[in-house]
Amino acid sequence: MRRGQKNAAVEHFAEEARVAFGVGALRSGVIAHGLIREKYRAERVAGVHLRQHMCFGDGFAQAADQALGVLVDALVQAGTLAGNPLAMSAGIATLKQLTAPGLYERINQNAERLVSGLCKAITETHVAAKVNSSHSLGTIFFTDQPVRDYAGAKRSDTKRYARFFREMLDRGIFLAPSQFEAAFVSAAHTADDIDRTIAAAKDVLGGIVAEVAP
Repeated sequence: MRRGQKNAAVEHFAEEARVAFGVGALRSGVIAHGLIREKYRAERVAGVHLRQHMCFGDGFAQAADQALGVLVDALVQAGTLAGNPLAMSAGIATLKQLTAPGLYERINQNAERLVSGLCKAITETHVAAKVNSSHSLGTIFFTDQPVRDYAGAKRSDTKRYARFFREMLDRGIFLAPSQFEAAFVSAAHTADDIDRTIAAAKDVLGGIVAEVAP
């Protein structure tokens, strides 16, 4: 699941986690184990052999084998990573790293540094923009109104964001190409990376304002 800190969405919104969003095998494997086990129990009672007609993508194959305790007889598996051993090993190594003490705190500190710097750059350049953020996620919206919902986001100047994206890329900063996506601060980002991003953003924002100024 894409998240700013451990169980961030669940803890922040006090909601039960029912769907996990992520990449490839890890995304599917997270939710598959329990779902498959319950489905197997139900269909076993009904006399249906689940193992003979399972068709899953991504990490469902591994989750199925673990949930049922047996190899699936006829499994059709398709997906971006498709349970590739290298991808699975990388996922396991990543999950181990995510348990390191202070990791999420450091990520969130860098995210706060980035958001604060972007807000300061917006103020100093007088560009019409807002920054929405939560933990390690953040988005800059080119609008002079607060963005609290989809309608507010739709009022943003997407052409200006497209220019912002391109010019940031020219300066070596790769952001999400769409106005309606979020930037993710990761454990790989350093304070120097954040400061470089802020400096580049201020330069780009200043150019945008200068171009539209009368």
